[in-house]
Amino acid sequence: MKAQQNIMEYVVLMFFIFVILAVIMFFLYGWQISQSQLSSAKESIERGVELSETIMNSPYFIKGSEMAMLDDARLTAMNETDGICDKLINIFGPDWSLEVQILGENEKIECTQERYPDCNAWTICKQDREGATYVLPVNIYRKTEKRTDIGVMMVGIYEE
Repeated sequence: MKAQQNIMEYVVLMFFIFVILAVIMFFLYGWQISQSQLSSAKESIERGVELSETIMNSPYFIKGSEMAMLDDARLTAMNETDGICDKLINIFGPDWSLEVQILGENEKIECTQERYPDCNAWTICKQDREGATYVLPVNIYRKTEKRTDIGVMMVGIYEE
């Protein structure tokens, strides 16, 4: 009887050890998944910030040598050019979008050569998929009026 009791104690002890090991494995698996998601989110944020900084300092978008001052004439020219998004993807990389809008205007009027300078929004690469959007304040130089307006630049990064 005593031998049976000792064997039963070992069986119960082994059962609890297996339960504890299973809980530890489940916890570690969940932790690994959350770290993977966190790493992916961090990479997306870094790409969004890097792309925003590159665009705000790129001679394709800015006025002369003034960093972070977008030129409305350049934005309008890009907005009108067919296939410009594909050309910019070759420069800045894939899976992104860019929209710029002047703040304080009630109605969004897309800039074209016919509407220029009576417009307030530019869509260079339209966002066509699900992704994260980073909204940054920017200065927009209005060339014909020789003034600077405050606007927002929306840079979208697509999820892979």
